[in-house]
Amino acid sequence: MNKKAFLTTLPDFIEIQRASFFWFLNKGLTSELEKLVLIGNSYSNIELNFFGHEYKIKKPKFNITKSKIRDTTYAVRLYVPMLISYIQKFDFVLRKKVKTYMLIGELPLMSNRGTFIINGCERVVLNQIVRSPGAYFDKIGDRYNVTLIPNRGSWLNFEFKKNHTFTIRVDKNEKITILHFFRIFDLTWSDLLGNFRYPELIEIKIPKEKSIYTKSEAELEIKNKFNTKIFNSKYYDLGSIGRYKLNMRFNLNTPKNLKNLTIQDILTVVDELMNLSSNEGYIDDIDHLQNRRVRSVGEILQTQFSLGLTRLKRHLSDRLPIDNATEIKIRALVTPKPLISLMREFFGS
Repeated sequence: MNKKAFLTTLPDFIEIQRASFFWFLNKGLTSELEKLVLIGNSYSNIELNFFGHEYKIKKPKFNITKSKIRDTTYAVRLYVPMLISYIQKFDFVLRKKVKTYMLIGELPLMSNRGTFIINGCERVVLNQIVRSPGAYFDKIGDRYNVTLIPNRGSWLNFEFKKNHTFTIRVDKNEKITILHFFRIFDLTWSDLLGNFRYPELIEIKIPKEKSIYTKSEAELEIKNKFNTKIFNSKYYDLGSIGRYKLNMRFNLNTPKNLKNLTIQDILTVVDELMNLSSNEGYIDDIDHLQNRRVRSVGEILQTQFSLGLTRLKRHLSDRLPIDNATEIKIRALVTPKPLISLMREFFGS
């Protein structure tokens, strides 16, 4: 028997790690830095401007071998140009200084082996299998449920009972009836008729046409909660996968770049939940592998980097002065400690 027939070339199992980290350096890092645009103090007389798309990196001080010998971290230093603007409201004078490149943190680099050198020790970031964002339908007794899971943000849960009771809840907060939700967002019966196939299943009393309706403080609070936690792209993100799965599940034509939730999405979910109670549609198995996805090292690092920038932004907001704004120096204001400490916590865990 020819032994050469059994010889084969093993695939490069580390390639997925390197490719994911390369994606982070080229796209993920830039997208997060571009979100950091402007920070102002409480009196709005001083602004700190960021120019994330103009960032620069400085090569590591030591190579991989020397980093191991000296027990240091093999990382690049990240510099972002910043500019302080002083605003005098009464005479509408806006004074700016020259942009200055400031060190905001260090970013560990991946070696050819797919590892990171942290304090002289090799560390590995493993890929994770997580729930894919999207809508998941379930039935428990006489209750039909659907959970909207985003890529980032609060979970939204809908519940429909056989007695036509319909509730909606954000995270683990108190439930509200669908009637309150429709009234709070000024939806009329004609708005619902065009979106529901079985409107008789949900007996609610809402205006036939749009009218002036004075909302209570509790309803205004609920509306503000939805506008902040659900309909705000700053805090809620379906992600490209979540938007794709919603479009596929409900036959929607929503643009792929629209990654936040809309009123139309919620109406479609409510309609599908009522159809499920009429024995139309199907139940999802949230633990099935088709409802899971691989979260690679690049995406994990992007999440940690985003948390680090949030810490940095909070730190700078606290340090911006209220008075004597013209005497502040940008070098005394910016420190790389928030981002560096978060990366150390992540790789040290």
